[in-house]
Amino acid sequence: MVAEFMGWQKHLHLRSEAAWGVRAANNPDIMIPHTSYSVATQVATYQADLFVGLRQRRHSRVQRATLTGSLTTPLFAHHLSGKSIAQHLLEWGSASPASPLLPSMTADIFEANTDNKRHLGLRVRSMTLAGDAQVGTITLELELEGNDEVGGIAPPTLSATTPQPVEFLFDDVEMYLSDDAEAETATDPAERIDIRSFRLRLDNNLKSYHTNSFYPSCLIAGVRAVSFQFSIFKTSNFLDNLRRTSAVSRRACRLLLKGRHLGTGPSGEFTTISILLDQLNFTGATDTASLNELVTQSAEWVALKPSTVGSDVEILFGLSS
Repeated sequence: MVAEFMGWQKHLHLRSEAAWGVRAANNPDIMIPHTSYSVATQVATYQADLFVGLRQRRHSRVQRATLTGSLTTPLFAHHLSGKSIAQHLLEWGSASPASPLLPSMTADIFEANTDNKRHLGLRVRSMTLAGDAQVGTITLELELEGNDEVGGIAPPTLSATTPQPVEFLFDDVEMYLSDDAEAETATDPAERIDIRSFRLRLDNNLKSYHTNSFYPSCLIAGVRAVSFQFSIFKTSNFLDNLRRTSAVSRRACRLLLKGRHLGTGPSGEFTTISILLDQLNFTGATDTASLNELVTQSAEWVALKPSTVGSDVEILFGLSS
C-alpha cells in the first residue's frame, strides 16, 4: 500500500508548562509552523553477557529511554496569544540564565492520525539563531530534551482562514558593534556594520538523569555558554589587528531583526527583536579568499555576563513602523 501521509499534514502545537512534565490545563496552545521536528523517544537496550559457553546472544531488553530531537523553523512575526511566534520560541530558548531549572513546554504533534503524540517536559538543550544573505531568511533551531511521550492525542480543529505567516528577512537586519558599556546604546550609524551572515548559539548543557525510571527523572541545566559569529566583506584590517594582540578585545553588539506581522500585532508594520550582547570577547577570525569571489572574514566571539546585573544575552521585543 502506498503511504498516504504527507509532510504538510504534520502540525505542531506548543503549550507552556507550570510544572515539568505536566501539561498545564489552561495555558493556550501555540501552533508553530516548522521546517522540521525530529523529537522522538530513543531507547537504550541491555544485552546479557555470555557466561554459558555460547557465542551468540539470546537476550535483549529495553532498559531506559530518553526524549530528544530538534525543532527547526524560520522566524515568524505572526502574533498568537499576545506575542509573535518568534517571541514565544526565543523566550523559551533563552530563559532562566541563572537557574538550573529551565522552563518547559508540552508539544502536541499531529500526523494525520497515524500516530498523534504528546511530548511532555521539553526543555531547550541549545538554541541557534542564524541568518544568511544568500538564503535570505532567519532560522531558529532548538535542540530539545524531554520527560515523556504518550500517543493517542486528539488533534485540534485547524482554521483555513488563518493568515499565512511570513518570515523575518535578512535584508531587514541591522547590526551595531560598539565600545559602549551597554549594547542598548549602540545606535550610532558609524557603528553599524554590513554583515553577510550571523550565528548566535546558546548552549544550556542539559544533563538528563534516571533513577529507577524508564524516562528521565530530572533534566538539569549546566553551565550556560553563548557564542556569536558574523561574516563581512574584508574592507579593512580591523579583525587582523584583533588577532595580533593578547589584550582582551571587548565589544558591545546590538542585533536588530524586523519581521512583518501582517496586521496580527496590535499596531505598527514590523515586529522587532533586539538582541543585546553587552560583553563580546574576540576569540578568532578566518579569511576566505576564493578566486572568483570577494574576500570575506568570519569573526568568532564569546558572550560573557557583564559585571552589572545584566545577562550574557538580553532579547527585547517591540513594534516599529
